[in-house]
Amino acid sequence: MHNFLFYRPDTLYAGETFYQHFGMPWLHYIDVMVFVLVSSVLMALAVNRLVFGNRAIFILSKEGRALRAAEV
Repeated sequence: MHNFLFYRPDTLYAGETFYQHFGMPWLHYIDVMVFVLVSSVLMALAVNRLVFGNRAIFILSKEGRALRAAEV
């Protein structure tokens, strides 16, 4: 049973997806997963910064390499 927020098959018209009602029949629920992934990562980074006061650094950046070298 599909009860996802972005993908709900319409019971009135078999085979029709939730997006067809918005004029986007080409959009599949797996395409929306890219949006979900990006928005989840951005939200996690925002919560990390605003709630916990930490700053995430990309480990392959110059600052990240310096941090790893200092830990050793």
